[in-house]
Amino acid sequence: MSSEEQQAALLEQYYAALARDENASPTPGLDANRAAVARRLHREIQGQKPTAAFRQQLRQRLEAEASLVKSADSPRSAGGKERAKMENATTFRPLSRLGSVFGRLATVLIIVGLLIGSIAVANDLIKRQQNNVVIAPPPATAQTAAVTALATPCTNVLGAWHSASGFSSTTSVGAAASDGTYVYAVGGNFTLSSLNPSNQLLRYDPAADKWTALANAPDSFAVGSAVYSPINKKLYVFGGTHGPSMGSGTLIADTRIYDPASNSWSGGAPMPNAQFLMASGYWDGKIYLTGGVASLTSVNIKDQTWVYDPLANTWATRTPRPAAGSGFGYGIINGHFYTTGGYYPVSGGFTSATYDYDIAADRWTARANLPRAIDYPGSAVVGSRLYVFGGIYGSGVVEQSQTYVYDPATDAWANGPDMAAPRMLPVGASVGNTLLAIGGSNLGQLLNSVEAAAITCAVAPPAATPPPQHASTDNPYTFPQTGKIIGGKFRTYWEQHGGLAQQGYPISNEFQEVSDLDGKTYSVQYFERAVMELHPQNDAPYDVLLSQLGSFRYKQKYPNGAPNQAVNTNNPYKFAQTGFTVGGKFRAYWEQHGGLAQQGYPISNEFQEVSDLDGKTYTVQYFERAVFELHPENAGTAYEVELSQLGRFQYKQKYPTAP
Repeated sequence: MSSEEQQAALLEQYYAALARDENASPTPGLDANRAAVARRLHREIQGQKPTAAFRQQLRQRLEAEASLVKSADSPRSAGGKERAKMENATTFRPLSRLGSVFGRLATVLIIVGLLIGSIAVANDLIKRQQNNVVIAPPPATAQTAAVTALATPCTNVLGAWHSASGFSSTTSVGAAASDGTYVYAVGGNFTLSSLNPSNQLLRYDPAADKWTALANAPDSFAVGSAVYSPINKKLYVFGGTHGPSMGSGTLIADTRIYDPASNSWSGGAPMPNAQFLMASGYWDGKIYLTGGVASLTSVNIKDQTWVYDPLANTWATRTPRPAAGSGFGYGIINGHFYTTGGYYPVSGGFTSATYDYDIAADRWTARANLPRAIDYPGSAVVGSRLYVFGGIYGSGVVEQSQTYVYDPATDAWANGPDMAAPRMLPVGASVGNTLLAIGGSNLGQLLNSVEAAAITCAVAPPAATPPPQHASTDNPYTFPQTGKIIGGKFRTYWEQHGGLAQQGYPISNEFQEVSDLDGKTYSVQYFERAVMELHPQNDAPYDVLLSQLGSFRYKQKYPNGAPNQAVNTNNPYKFAQTGFTVGGKFRAYWEQHGGLAQQGYPISNEFQEVSDLDGKTYTVQYFERAVFELHPENAGTAYEVELSQLGRFQYKQKYPTAP
């Protein structure tokens, strides 16, 4: 009998002994890591009812764990090795004598597997902590700042509008877009009676409530379209009008590119046609524009849909909008480009029609109408809702202050709070969970005032079952232990960030979910220890982020903080960001297993907690994305510090009837 076979037999014997007595000693000759595997599995499945299917699943699982222990005997770099580890986990030779052990074991818990050996850390996110110098957090990008701004789930209830700092010039604003930290407002008109445009560029800092003048645009224009592209961190400004009057004005097809890093402008490929008053937005590396006006002297309203590639600097045409229009409220939510209201030339007036462009399918669909037919509103997206505010209505062209809120999940509109001042052509933008209505006009007067309104937040109620799931077809891998599939960017992240040890097995396929952190809708996949979110608007490696499951679990269990916490004085480091200290075994594990990128900041000190799995008391410490448990019975093995199954807890709590 080979040493491999001997260890397999000893592992079976110890597992059987644990089924009879949870305090049983390891079988003589069984190595410590395999003994820890047996204790882990017994702890996580004890007390469950047996089924034939579960016995087979558990047999595969124990085989997988044993295979991973084998690979850990010769430590190796994790980079590029996780695929082999996945395959080893399902091809290790079966253990033949486990059948009699499973009479007391469980139905459907597919337990967290620990991958032993070197764990890949996030190369671009963190650096190893050395010489007692703390690992610095990754530089705040526009996208990550917006994502981490909120601490509680948003209910998408808009608070009251209030005054924010206005800009000093007496012009309106031609277009605006946000990078997640600042709002950039560009162009505009000096008067309402003629086309006397501006080339100003202003930056608004909502944290300081302050406007700053930046480099002027290369030309003056009004009513263009602005979109921020996070893929290359530049502002794109399209089209507009220029000229002394409506009759002698000029339409513009220019693509202007502003680089915030150098405070400079350059030019891109012009639009296929000169237009203004278009709807625009960014999704997954591309910029989309639809509708608009193509003449200053006649009614020439367009229905085209264009897509611009910022990296290739090229244009392409997509399926036209079902109806020509201009002056919409608009926004992109989860791959769907919504346009509503505006001017509809067929009816000769304002419209309440709403259309949804499915970017992936290149298909338009009619949705619920606005409560009122309006033209020239402002609009912005916060979370998973489209907010439309101001504009004009009625035969008398009356400016309004009303706010409307569209929820794509229910295809329904609701009324929001009125702005303080009625506004036509306010420019809309959002930063984090705050809406901004910038400039516009009222009763024939240009406005340089700004109003802001924030989304209020509260805990979202759980759903009974998850939304429809789909299996990735991009380089997929199926785990027989759970029957779930990982692929695409989630598989890449899983392989490069610790695999089974840090993320665990997948317990769902991919599906769309409203984030408990910022109220936005993301493609997600649940794993035993993590929830991965896809953020296609972010540059790699920030395009896959982990939910802060540790934060949510901690707030849920200890709303006033956990009692009797203690600072570990063994090689301690105190994080100024949270005021908590990590030391001893937990610090070593944190440093060696992804640090800030994978585990997050500590949000507690160490304390004693009764385990949700086995009812025993362990020393634990909570981090933003994990809970560490100390297992002294596994001292000297890779299992001395273990991670709680936060992904499984969250999944079962949110979707209690999920399979």
